[in-house]
Amino acid sequence: MVAAASVDWTWSFPGIVAPTLLVVGAAAGAGSGRRSSALVIVPVLAAMVALALPYLASEELARASASATPAVALDHVRSALRLDPWSQEATAAEARLLGRRGAFAQAAVRYADAARLSRQPWVEYFAEAGALRRSGAIAAATAACLAAQHSDPSEELLHRPPCEWPWLALHVPGARPRSPEGVTRRSSP
Repeated sequence: MVAAASVDWTWSFPGIVAPTLLVVGAAAGAGSGRRSSALVIVPVLAAMVALALPYLASEELARASASATPAVALDHVRSALRLDPWSQEATAAEARLLGRRGAFAQAAVRYADAARLSRQPWVEYFAEAGALRRSGAIAAATAACLAAQHSDPSEELLHRPPCEWPWLALHVPGARPRSPEGVTRRSSP
């Protein structure tokens, strides 16, 4: 978490300062020709917009987490998604808020979307399984558990509810029990 925050924090300085200096430099050299200035300014402005949208989306997510009203929080999250539709964090936040509203089927869809955007999809698949299980979609919950376990077979959290072995074994032919330490027991021949 600290490493990710320090990288996210430090990349913003050159990411914002460099395009700004390019625009200032292009404007200073505008006397040399409008066409060459436009060739520099247009891509720099596009880069600045591309950097600004995720930043503004993260600001909306911060407002959502600070909101005490779930409906207002959901509005902020959806605003963040309009600014950055590929944000895994905003998609997962929308899923959590939908789950809190009791819209488990919708939450499960958004968790699946977040898993496709995630570097650690097992987290969202696991959350999707919980939402599906609460909505009564047992077969889909089982599939989400299996997708989570396939994504990271060593993650011990995936052997707890909603993906614990006794429940999963009822729905997956050939599933084998796991010991409390997480080691698969061998069945005797």
